[in-house]
Amino acid sequence: MGKNSIQSNLSKEDIIAEIRLTLAADVEHKKSVVIVEGEDDILFFRGKLQPDVDIRESFSGKCGVIEIVNHFSEYRVIGICDVDFNSRCPSPQIFYYDYSCLEMMLISNDSAFSAFFYTYYQGSPEDPQKVRFQLLSNLKWLSFYRKLSAENNWAVNFKGLSISLAYNNNTQALDTSNLLSQINKINPGIISNDRSRIELLSTECRQELDREAYLSITQGHDFLNYFQVLCESVRHLKGKSPGVAELSRALICSYRKEDFAKSSLFRSLSEYQATYQLDILS
Repeated sequence: MGKNSIQSNLSKEDIIAEIRLTLAADVEHKKSVVIVEGEDDILFFRGKLQPDVDIRESFSGKCGVIEIVNHFSEYRVIGICDVDFNSRCPSPQIFYYDYSCLEMMLISNDSAFSAFFYTYYQGSPEDPQKVRFQLLSNLKWLSFYRKLSAENNWAVNFKGLSISLAYNNNTQALDTSNLLSQINKINPGIISNDRSRIELLSTECRQELDREAYLSITQGHDFLNYFQVLCESVRHLKGKSPGVAELSRALICSYRKEDFAKSSLFRSLSEYQATYQLDILS
């Protein structure tokens, strides 16, 4: 998520102090405070929550959201996070996007993704849903590697990994050996130190996955980076297509309020606000 907002510069103590003031001023105990991971989350919820809901950016991503919410243990303070590959926090005040993250929830919606696809993809006519599934399936190896690393505490560093370097212009697929080489370069000795990890990864990748499973294990930024490179390759304008930040916000624009109303996140928030007689959703 983005980290360019003024709120992202606030410390944990600053945010907690401001929330305390907000809650203290709410004499009717009906005002809600929603903590999210980053600036894109704030943009997403504009127009989808009541105008007087206080939306605040965490001081440290997902972990910061959970820390702040657990600090208050107050039903008027809730957090909304990406699922990623972590176990879900048992707190009833923590909510999660559908699938792995905000971007994948947006990408999962056929209407939103089609509008997004036709705006940026300028190659030969293609079915957006077919292209979406192909990208998801081509990311399977990387998605499983991220998943296994998170679940087994491998602490593999993926920062700096380039989808572009692994992209094959002829097949429009990703070269797994290139990805592995990049990961090994970022994490020196990781392969030679434990070949069993790669064998486990190969076993996991033999699974046949459906659309729902892919959406649950794929990282949104991996998908958008892949989509960006695909758009560049079919237009033959390398470096001219919009960046991932713009693509992410374009997805937000494509996802309508009525789409949100059909999500699992919306249903969970609806049930929560009814239980505590709050007015959160617009």
